[in-house]
Amino acid sequence: MTSRQTREVTKTIASLLHERERKAGFTLPSLASFSAKEYMSKFNASRESIAMVAVKNHKNSAKNPFAHSRKEISLDEVLSSRIIADPLRLYEFSPISDGAASILLTTDEDAYSFTDKPVFIKSCVESSSESSVISRNSFIDFESVRESSRLAYKEANVTPVEVDFAEVQ
Repeated sequence: MTSRQTREVTKTIASLLHERERKAGFTLPSLASFSAKEYMSKFNASRESIAMVAVKNHKNSAKNPFAHSRKEISLDEVLSSRIIADPLRLYEFSPISDGAASILLTTDEDAYSFTDKPVFIKSCVESSSESSVISRNSFIDFESVRESSRLAYKEANVTPVEVDFAEVQ
């Protein structure tokens, strides 16, 4: 995406929204704003707790030599950065960036031939549901995430308290 003009990238990203949402003037940042506000209201979360996600993400990226941005930021920097979609600010949004991810999977028996500390995946589940806000009951309710989680815990025979790491998209 970094080789494209911002206007072109923004148009492509906006195509992720349902056509009716785009026509109504919604953008991904505006939906993130509504989601943040609903989350803060429903769970009595402070503005600072939401901003700490960006602080944590930047701290982690500073340790990654391949990260787009390797700069740690403070809570004050997040909260004083430019507003993009109130209450969310510049550092709380992903930059336009190119990237990739990969993972090497092998059998449990061969895992130790690659590393002394292998990671064992107990479950991998996917599900989908309507992403359009118009079709959901709330900005923060994703039925597919709830269902995938339920199935993954059941398949792995664990409870959320027993999980060290979960990747949720």
